[in-house]
Amino acid sequence: MGNIILGRKKSTKVMKIDGQTMKFKTPVYANEVLKNYPSMVLLESEEVKHFGVRAKPLEPQQELKPKRLYFLVELP
Repeated sequence: MGNIILGRKKSTKVMKIDGQTMKFKTPVYANEVLKNYPSMVLLESEEVKHFGVRAKPLEPQQELKPKRLYFLVELP
């Protein structure tokens, strides 16, 4: 018997500072997420893990990668 591979929709998660998580179907771009949060930026969780406070915010035209976690934060 062969293996069956189900077509799963790929999504990415964005976590707000209060811990609330939002899911987005990919492809999605940073500017699409940020349009409702004009004073905020997106940080990739892996960047934060490696660089801490020096993690660079995503550019508005940058595509969010599937199965990744991003943080929605306000920078001073």
